[in-house]
Order: sequence, then C-alpha cells, then structure tokens
Amino acid sequence: MNEQSTWYRIRHEMFEHLMGEVHAQLGKESGEIKSYRKKYDRDVLRRWRKSTADELFKAALRHDVILLGDFHALQQSQKAHLRILEGLI
Repeated sequence: MNEQSTWYRIRHEMFEHLMGEVHAQLGKESGEIKSYRKKYDRDVLRRWRKSTADELFKAALRHDVILLGDFHALQQSQKAHLRILEGLI
C-alpha cells in the first residue's frame, strides 16, 4: 500500500468514526436532510468545468445575493474578491 492510499484510508476511517459520533449524539439524518445531502452529492460529484469571467458575472447578476467563499487574509485572495465585485459594477 503506498503512502497516498494509506493517508486516504486513515482519513476515511477518521471520517467514518466522526460520523458515528455525530449520529450517536444527534441521531440519524431526517428525511429532509437526507434528501438535501443526496442532491448536494449529485451536484458536487458531477463533472465540473471552468467558467469564463463573463459567465460568472452574468450568473451573479441574475441573483440578489452571492456568496464568495474561500476567503483568506492573503492579499491575492482579497484581490480576487475585489476583481469579482468590480466586475459586477
């Protein structure tokens, strides 16, 4: 077994253990949460493609609120968010 597969196996075991702890504390997923998770998994696991800046701006302008994630204190991250906001003006 190579180092990467060992790392993955350990992380997966940790995840499964933590999920067991969550279920022990909170109980199993409700039907509503299970339905949401399945839809989320379908969206996340489908093949992704890179969008153009124009596509991003057009999609953002169709909504009243947008969420920009992965924000860090690094200057480059702040510049990326600023460029997106400037592109929407």
